[in-house]
Amino acid sequence: RVAKIGRELTEGGVRYVAVAREDELQPRVGQKFFVAGQPIAVFKLTNRYLAVSNFCAHQKGPLYKGSFNAAGHLVCPWHGWEYSTEDGCGPAAFRKDCVPFYPTLVRDGYVYVSTQRAALPPDVPKPSRSAGDVP
Repeated sequence: RVAKIGRELTEGGVRYVAVAREDELQPRVGQKFFVAGQPIAVFKLTNRYLAVSNFCAHQKGPLYKGSFNAAGHLVCPWHGWEYSTEDGCGPAAFRKDCVPFYPTLVRDGYVYVSTQRAALPPDVPKPSRSAGDVP
């Protein structure tokens, strides 16, 4: 879906756009939205929302169709690659395998996604190109 809600806000110098009302998202069921031209997978978790690039770092699988494993990682439906719901990076042995991660906010019943992806965590080497970038 293309986010056409028409609600935007700026917080801490970062622009956010509303993608859905909270009641439109089901727990642990992904939906794909386009935010600032980028396909973003959005999930409702227990007490927050997760927004990551919709493209898996491995072979560009559709992460909005992913599931969650016992460790709480988002799992790509194509080949099982895993991503942390805290920062979009792989588990310990695969920490450098990251997808772009987008901060989220909830205001007045709407879920907002940042138009700017979050910086990589300091323990992850910076790649020359982010795996989730659209070619």
